[in-house]
Amino acid sequence: MALGTLRLLALLPFSVQLALGRALGGILRRLPVRFVSIARRNIDLCLPELDSAERERLLDRHFASLGIALMEIALAWWSPAARLREMAQVEGLERVRKALERGRGVI
Repeated sequence: MALGTLRLLALLPFSVQLALGRALGGILRRLPVRFVSIARRNIDLCLPELDSAERERLLDRHFASLGIALMEIALAWWSPAARLREMAQVEGLERVRKALERGRGVI
């Protein structure tokens, strides 16, 4: 069911997906689950110079990014290739082609 929901979300305009992703991240961040406390602890340990309010804002942004990433995964998995091509800008494609012609690997 979750994958079906993601598949439907992939049909929405990207701006709507971003808004839904941010909202989902906000919901996840407020759930009493272990991964929220782990993320908070990691931020506390890695960035002790930030005050409490700054660390909480960073935690909010982290979970907003997670929600957006979920929407982007849905987009990548289930959107038609033509839609993805419209959204993407490729730079240096000629370098990729040359490397492939020489039998070199490309990431």
